[in-house]
Amino acid sequence: MLEDIEVSVKLRDGLIRLFSGRARLGDRTLKFEGIVYPSVGGPNVSAHFTDESLKILEEMGYAPFDVEKLQEQLNTAILNGDARMVDELGE
Repeated sequence: MLEDIEVSVKLRDGLIRLFSGRARLGDRTLKFEGIVYPSVGGPNVSAHFTDESLKILEEMGYAPFDVEKLQEQLNTAILNGDARMVDELGE
């Protein structure tokens, strides 16, 4: 289970936000990047682990299906406000 999820906004363009971040899985730190964008019914989040983090997960024995589940957990945490937001843009 992912813990201590931190999101840093890198770019704002209207209602669109590009971000990067990190999350802890056991004693490992995984990096990710993504976008938040509006749609009918509310915001959508699309976050994906970096290639480096995918290699870490593979080394830890995670199958592609398990990685997808972790990414779903990550997206849900960001969407529901369960991640710590760090505003690097100072706005």
